[in-house]
Amino acid sequence: MIKQNSKQFKWGKMSYWENYPKKAFKTVLLLSPGASGADFFNEFIPYFDNDYKFIAPDFPGRGESQNTEQGNSINLIADKIIELVDEIDLESFVIFSISFGTTIANEVAKKIPNKIEHIIFIGSGEFLPVYLKPFASLLILPLTAPKIVCVPVSKFLKLFISPIRTVPDYQLKCIAQQYLSALWYKLRFTEISSISATFINFEHDYLITSKSKKLLKRVYPKSKTYQLDIKHVIKEANTDFVMRNTLPSIIRDLKWKMPENLMNK
Repeated sequence: MIKQNSKQFKWGKMSYWENYPKKAFKTVLLLSPGASGADFFNEFIPYFDNDYKFIAPDFPGRGESQNTEQGNSINLIADKIIELVDEIDLESFVIFSISFGTTIANEVAKKIPNKIEHIIFIGSGEFLPVYLKPFASLLILPLTAPKIVCVPVSKFLKLFISPIRTVPDYQLKCIAQQYLSALWYKLRFTEISSISATFINFEHDYLITSKSKKLLKRVYPKSKTYQLDIKHVIKEANTDFVMRNTLPSIIRDLKWKMPENLMNK
């Protein structure tokens, strides 16, 4: 059974989805992709047995979570996730993150490394080299503009990017602000994490240059990188395959071995 719950904090309400296994030996914190709320994982969780406890929070301003008055910085979102982790007494867990969620995962890992057993970064396209950041920003910037600009741009995007077709315009503006924050997010390559990590890049995440990969390897020396042969923006045609097979198999294997359809890079 999957149920939506919430916790009330001084800044507002944070919503999250969770399951109720009879006996879970591992807890997994699910951090969702950019154009989705935490209910993105509702199709994903049922493909597991009772061995896993899942917590999937809605980021501030997404889904049923209230937005904050301070803005949408990566640091702030990570702080709110940690508030929830503390409130529901998560002592040790794995982070499973996709796309925008990978940026949040990295920030959470820096703040509470002792609680994290392992991190899975899937499609971490936000870790872009500096020269690509301005170009990517230009694609998102119109959504942060006044309503007269935001509405037509959002309608245009919804015609082509299937996951955001059902996102209200006010949430899309919030998502755009958070994406801009993620694009200019700085990985501090002088910091070295002791957490083991798995990087799984989607088909066209070639935007992460070989230099960036080397720097990520410096931050997470205990990590492996794999290539998954699907698009970064998951279309309806392969969502079912990914939800039923690939993503569950990544979590299910206790030794964090990769499923057969992943290639070691």
